[in-house]
Amino acid sequence: MVKNTVDAAEADLQILKDQIDQFEANRITLDSTVADMRKRFPDIAREIEQEIKNHEWAKDSLPR
Repeated sequence: MVKNTVDAAEADLQILKDQIDQFEANRITLDSTVADMRKRFPDIAREIEQEIKNHEWAKDSLPR
């Protein structure tokens, strides 16, 4: 039973390490470009494009 628990913990640890590697590969830094941001946050990019198309220049910057 202990061996199975250790094997399961090692498998979980590998999954977590893989997730960390993926997060690090997609990390936003000072060197990130607008294209990087669009790729990382496609929903926000689409929203911004729609706001530009609709001429909603200050939609999210003015107090409501």
